[in-house]
Amino acid sequence: MHVAEADSFLAAHQRYGARPLSPAGADEYVAQSARVARELGATDVPVTVAELHAAIVRYRPELAATPAALDAARFLLHEPPLGRGARLGYAPLASGAVALLPRWARTELGLDGRVTRAVGPLAGGLATRAIRWGTQDMRPTSHVD
Repeated sequence: MHVAEADSFLAAHQRYGARPLSPAGADEYVAQSARVARELGATDVPVTVAELHAAIVRYRPELAATPAALDAARFLLHEPPLGRGARLGYAPLASGAVALLPRWARTELGLDGRVTRAVGPLAGGLATRAIRWGTQDMRPTSHVD
C-alpha cells in the first residue's frame, strides 16, 4: 500500500504540481514518506525514486484487477457520492488521476481508451490549475500588529 501511495502522490505532483520536484527533491519525498511508513510499522520500504520504481516492478506479478477493484473503479469514476455540482469538478480530477495509472493498470481496469490517454492529462492539469487559482486567496498570510 505504501509503495502505491508514494508512487501515485509523486506522479501526481510531478505532472500536475505548480513546480515539479528535482530528482533530489523527489528522492527526499520518497525518503520522508518511507519514514512515515516505518513509523506505521512497514518494513523494507523504498527510500529513493529508483527503489520505489524497483518495488513496483517486484510487486507487479501480484497485482490484478479483482472484482472488488473493478467495482471500486466503477463507483469512484461513475457514481461518486457527490452532488451534481461537485461532480463537475470531480470528473476532470478523476480523469487526470486515471491518466497517471500505469498502462497495464488502466488496461486491467478497462480504462485505457484513447480518450483517457488524450484528455486525462489535460483535464487533470486544468482542474489542478483551477484549484490553485481558486484557493490562492485562502492561503494564510502573516499579519504584523
